[in-house]
Amino acid sequence: MGQCSSSAEIKPNAQTNSKEAKYKPENGATPQPNNDRVDAVGNGDNSARVAVANPTKPNGNPTPRIFCGSFNINGSPFHAVDVEAWLVMHGATDCDVVCLSFQECGTCGNGGMPFPVGSCGEMDESNARDKLRLGDQQQIDINKHDESKFMTVIKEALNINGKTYEVLADVSIGEPPTSQKVEIDGKKVEWYGFIRSVVLVNTNNQDRLPPIEELKVKTLVCPVGEKLSMFEPHKYSAPAAPDKGAVGVAIERLGLLVVSLHLSGTNKYGIPEMVFDRDRKQQLHRISKSFKEQVGGKAAYTSLHKLVMGDYNFRCEMSPSPADKEKGGVDWKKVDEEVMSGDEERVRKAFYGFDRLQRWMVKVGEWPKHNDSWSGGEVDGDDIGEGALGVCSLLENSVDAITSTTIPVPSFTFKIGEPPPRAFAQKRTPSWTDRIVVGKDFEVEGFGIERSVVVSDHEPVWAMVKGKGGVPQ
Repeated sequence: MGQCSSSAEIKPNAQTNSKEAKYKPENGATPQPNNDRVDAVGNGDNSARVAVANPTKPNGNPTPRIFCGSFNINGSPFHAVDVEAWLVMHGATDCDVVCLSFQECGTCGNGGMPFPVGSCGEMDESNARDKLRLGDQQQIDINKHDESKFMTVIKEALNINGKTYEVLADVSIGEPPTSQKVEIDGKKVEWYGFIRSVVLVNTNNQDRLPPIEELKVKTLVCPVGEKLSMFEPHKYSAPAAPDKGAVGVAIERLGLLVVSLHLSGTNKYGIPEMVFDRDRKQQLHRISKSFKEQVGGKAAYTSLHKLVMGDYNFRCEMSPSPADKEKGGVDWKKVDEEVMSGDEERVRKAFYGFDRLQRWMVKVGEWPKHNDSWSGGEVDGDDIGEGALGVCSLLENSVDAITSTTIPVPSFTFKIGEPPPRAFAQKRTPSWTDRIVVGKDFEVEGFGIERSVVVSDHEPVWAMVKGKGGVPQ
């Protein structure tokens, strides 16, 4: 998998002394890209999204401010320069709760066991070990990616100016990344890492946050992939492998359900996205059903305010004909031309007209129709049966953070190693694959791409969310 060759030093503004201050946009201290850092990754993906939520109790008193971020890190090492630009610059250190979603993460914490111990649904330790793909041999491979450094750089970025963030929950599914394809039962398989969710709390703000031991946390897992495990004697058969699926953290005292997911990708040419979309939608429904059961049933599930982050993998598609779906083919050229035009209106039309997640949610009546939403034309007939499954409960009454402001260019997939602004690689159509979808009790204030760090074929993306609903303490 990709290895970063060096680390960049981000120069602080001469008038500031803290990590927080040097990244504040108003100080004019934008981190500079590190053009020497190249991830030699073949076909993984790396992306980051963040959001800050500030829910308010019904009586008007403040409740904890919540930072949400999603990052597909492609199994690569996680460096301080990446974390500081992602978390510090966009406000994580101003928040009481920090919710981080990772896909293709090279490490999993606590030996892979869900944390807090015993909080993972109704599973006992043996079941959890089986489902979370553990074992001594796996742990050796995980340690090659330096789990201690992974968490150290996160906590060091947050623990500044007297603040202390502690891990409230840490849960993952998956297997450690492989350096090349491995043969399992006669099939060539490549692993990119874990789906992981880490929730940290600022223990200094006891006036805004109950004591950590009173938050009542339950961690959730739902694998939905197809790959066979690398480790004997465990073998997964479709559809229960941990290469795709979701992990969740339910915080009863705050009324929150934080979800980190990674859905099925698009790994074959000559096939329209509608075919892959069916798998993604079915996976979302299975995750929703599983999490509803794991939190204790419909009433408990419905009462939780949902923050659903991750690599949804829905793509942008302007020409669905199989003949146009080749590498660098007609569909790629059409989308690339729109998003690289530099014309904001053209980019907005490409997103609202051809982003597959947006179109599905508009079709089922969950998200409002936009002036630039698809209305037929060259892709007429593409959506036959698209609304048959309806919307999954995780995405009901939700808001897509990306629609809250000027639509940025896609974060997937760029040529590796190019300094911003980068050209799109031809292996996949430029798309908004990574999203943060929040309940309508959160008001999205902003969304954008962070171009200061070049780590792989995606660029980090950020969002700001302010709560307007009643998340209870």
